[in-house]
Amino acid sequence: MRRRSGTVFGAGAFDGTRRRAVLPSLKEIFRGGAGMASESEELLARIEDALAGVESEGGDAFLPMASVKRQLLWCRDFLLGERDGPPPGPFTMGLIATRELDMYGDNPGLALEINLIEGEVGRLLSGAG
Repeated sequence: MRRRSGTVFGAGAFDGTRRRAVLPSLKEIFRGGAGMASESEELLARIEDALAGVESEGGDAFLPMASVKRQLLWCRDFLLGERDGPPPGPFTMGLIATRELDMYGDNPGLALEINLIEGEVGRLLSGAG
């Protein structure tokens, strides 16, 4: 991730590496074990929150956000078991979110959250965990 002034994506005092240390990978979540439901529910809730944020940034009316929304919806459906196999194309939602919400917009926190979600889903799909 790009660092600027000691912060991730200029998101204030938020330390992205600390969040990663606390949040288990999706592979660990779906392996089972104690807390599996609450952890997967947390990730799904984060996706729902990101979708709400994307809607507030223009949703389907703003083409870059429409693309981010489609990718987040695919991730949500995949986690719910409603989709199998690889995504329809490479994930670009993190890049789009950084460009539109951080560089040119005023919502770096949402951009960071979308990047973290993309990373977690990417790790699950690649089999790394």
